[in-house]
Parts: sequence; structure tokens; C-alpha cells
Amino acid sequence: MFDITQRPVLLYGVEMFNPGKINATQGNIVIDLTDKEGFLEALRGVTGNNIDVILHSPGGSPEATESLVGLLRRRFKSIRFIIPNVAKSAATMMAMSGDEIILGIDAELGPTDP
Repeated sequence: MFDITQRPVLLYGVEMFNPGKINATQGNIVIDLTDKEGFLEALRGVTGNNIDVILHSPGGSPEATESLVGLLRRRFKSIRFIIPNVAKSAATMMAMSGDEIILGIDAELGPTDP
């Protein structure tokens, strides 16, 4: 993808449509503060002012989302979110923090809780 956009790409996605892999009581498919370490590791060595984030998530913690957005905003001047399928709830909040959102033809955002 870098060859097309000339921007580094971060993929943040979860396999949320496979019931055999979902354990919602353990919170392992939602955005939470444990994701921060993964973001830091994935961004190690990434340079430049721009980044594309491919986002696929049912949402999660607003506080964790705010922390991840802060991390991205401190590192990059321009953030583009690419939503191929679903970014719900807190993932919608994350996408709305970007400078640009690109949605797949059948992609979905929302809802966000008040």
C-alpha cells in the first residue's frame, strides 16, 4: 500500500465476526489500554508526518481510544483512517479524530454513545 499512498500504514483490526474467537467477557476484541503497547511497537521506526490507519473494530473503551489518538496525534501531522468494513462505537470516535476517512463501499461507522 505504501507504493500507492507514499504513507506508512498501521493495521488495527480484530476478528469480530467469528463467534468461535469472540470472548467478550474477557474483553479481548475491544479497544482497551493494553492496545497502547501494541501501537507503540507497531510504530517503532515509523518516520514521517503522515500515516494511514486501517481500522476494523467493534469499539471499546473511550478512555483507551483517547489515549491511542493522543499517541497518534503526537507523532503524526496527518492521519487518514481507512475503514474497509466496520468501525463502531469507540472505533468511530477514533476514525473521527483523523484528518480524512476513507470508507469501503459497504463500510459502517457508528453509533457513538453520548
